Amino acid sequence: MKKLIKKSFIFLIPVIVIVALTNYLVDPAHIFNDDYEKGMVEIIYSGNNIANTGNYDERLFQKIYINKLSERKNIIAIGSSRSMQIREELFNGSFFNNSVSGAVLEDYIAITQLYMINNKLPNKVILGIDPWIFNMNHGQTRWESLKENYRNFFKHNDLNDKKIPKESLLNTVFENNSFNLFSIKYFQESIRYLLSGNYYNEDYFSTKEKALSSKIKLDDGSLVYGSDFRNADINEINNKAKNYLNGNIYSIENFKIINDTYVNQFEALVNFYKSKDIKVILFLPPYNPIVYNYINNNPEYEMVEKVELYLKEFAYKNDIKIIGSYNPNKLNLNGDDFFDGMHPKGETIIKLFN
Repeated sequence: MKKLIKKSFIFLIPVIVIVALTNYLVDPAHIFNDDYEKGMVEIIYSGNNIANTGNYDERLFQKIYINKLSERKNIIAIGSSRSMQIREELFNGSFFNNSVSGAVLEDYIAITQLYMINNKLPNKVILGIDPWIFNMNHGQTRWESLKENYRNFFKHNDLNDKKIPKESLLNTVFENNSFNLFSIKYFQESIRYLLSGNYYNEDYFSTKEKALSSKIKLDDGSLVYGSDFRNADINEINNKAKNYLNGNIYSIENFKIINDTYVNQFEALVNFYKSKDIKVILFLPPYNPIVYNYINNNPEYEMVEKVELYLKEFAYKNDIKIIGSYNPNKLNLNGDDFFDGMHPKGETIIKLFN
């Protein structure tokens, strides 16, 4: 038995080394080296836009950007990719969109903390609120890039530590990306990344253009999609919406209750803004009508409507303005107002904010 264990261990050593080296060197999400994100931030600070961005740590980008900020912005937006079409042209005064893909409440709190410790809190904040931020089963983990900032927000503001979910021993052991170094899942992603060819052709570049064949991150932090995605016809959009409903619907599966811990954290965040005389606007990004009608007719997703009702009641009690609705029918929107099942177009955002 001892010999078998010894042989197995000897066999595992090179496998572990190969996995670790591949993950570190290929690093498809750029989690072991921040040069990629630093280069992007330098372009933004030069006043140019960034074209042809690949897979990168969006949270780390926000951290580097905010830490480098020399003057406070008048307005910022924080949300998910569904809020990335909010642009500076909508407002008077300086603006930056700090939205990140798959944003959850931890992201909002961590990004706010970054602005606070740099003494650059804005005058107004737009929170793009997706229903899943109150779902304890949302399945999002990317916020952990800013885990320290998230936890420090509560410490620095003398808030009850019970508002912070306790971390498991496993999370504590594998802090600071060390888990990803040996992760089989990340190894698989690294191999797919190598085979896709993106590893050899992922050079972003600085540009003054605001629309190209590749996606562009504008100097105000907002996103312009590539031409194929941006110019899809209504049949393509409808097909994307229908495909969105195949399998699990993004982050709203197993959404049984509006989680009390998240409600407490959300209200603590808004109260923090109010204590700093920061005006808060809540933006509820609509879903494509095909998607919303399916959600609305399925009791399994009833929490989506209940989240909106909670937010409206909370906003009314706290004199906070709400823009938008998860329900596109209330806003007279149709399929042409969306890129796919969940992302409203820039023109749609302008319509809603106006």
